[in-house]
Amino acid sequence: MLTSRSLLAAGLMTLVLASPVMAAKKTNADAKQGKATPAAAAVDAVATAHRLVRYGDARKDALSLITAAQMLKQAGSTAAEFKRAEGKAGEAKDKPELLSVDAILARAKTYASGNPALVALAEDVAKDGARGASGGPKTSRSVVSGHSRDVYTLRFEGGEPARVFVSGDGDSDLDLYVYDENGNEICKDVDSTDDMICTWRPRWTGEFRIVIKNLGVANLYRIWTN
Repeated sequence: MLTSRSLLAAGLMTLVLASPVMAAKKTNADAKQGKATPAAAAVDAVATAHRLVRYGDARKDALSLITAAQMLKQAGSTAAEFKRAEGKAGEAKDKPELLSVDAILARAKTYASGNPALVALAEDVAKDGARGASGGPKTSRSVVSGHSRDVYTLRFEGGEPARVFVSGDGDSDLDLYVYDENGNEICKDVDSTDDMICTWRPRWTGEFRIVIKNLGVANLYRIWTN
């Protein structure tokens, strides 16, 4: 006959044995985002700058492009090689990077023709050195083949805000998904554009699968992360 003490012991043992299984299925994302670190804030600034560029190009607004170029310079970035978990880089596309600072400012000066003040402002931004924060965002450029996907495995620190921003060349619709090490979907950005951002805060330090899904023709994209 089982005593109350033995029943309690059995219950505790069951709880101990079940704990690793329960933890293994836990989602690695905190409901609270927390304050952005300088590197996370820099990724946010890059995303905002890209939206400004899209707006400025659509309206041929030089000031929007000049502001965006200045934001990109202030954010800074470091070239990186991200660990590819699935897929391989598509064939190179002979297409200029229209979202580089130099290209943005060149278009700004074209839009500002006849306005010497705006042209001078664009030239001042071009001369200004990058002032990105130490440990700023990391970035890489690649091509995802048509109707396929690229998958990266990236590691993020527990308790610190995480950012992944992807910007394509405009030739197709891209979707972004983030999964934790247990296969839980952490974030997705599946609008009809090829500019996407995911933000979250990991509960613990771990690896995440970053999935970039291409719904159309080959797309030359750049990815930023902190």
